[in-house]
Amino acid sequence: MLIRYWKSWIIAGVIFTLCLMPSSGLPELNVLEFRFADLVIHFLMFLVFSAILYADLMKYPYNRHKFLSPLVLALSICLLTGITTEMLQFLLASLNRTANLYDLVFDSAGSLTGIVAMRIIKRRSYPGF
Repeated sequence: MLIRYWKSWIIAGVIFTLCLMPSSGLPELNVLEFRFADLVIHFLMFLVFSAILYADLMKYPYNRHKFLSPLVLALSICLLTGITTEMLQFLLASLNRTANLYDLVFDSAGSLTGIVAMRIIKRRSYPGF
């Protein structure tokens, strides 16, 4: 069953890798020379993650998730992923990373946007969705 969600697992792995990489290992982003580049990256990572996770969950909406809708399940998983990465950044001082509430806010905003975008795409592609 978990193999069905391989795309979501890979993206979650990339998110954890990037969020838990020591700050000395992160490249400088000279292309994005504005102040909030980190928040934009958080927003985009979770936008992609939530959209693909939601699409994966919608493939098996009724026979696999009897108690939670795919929407609630996708939002919950994305929120837990964001909280976990921020808690690990706080607890693992050796990473030279700091937990930030704004990162969590942008993770959540990206998750909501990704799910809304996927719902719009699905409705346009499959009328009656």
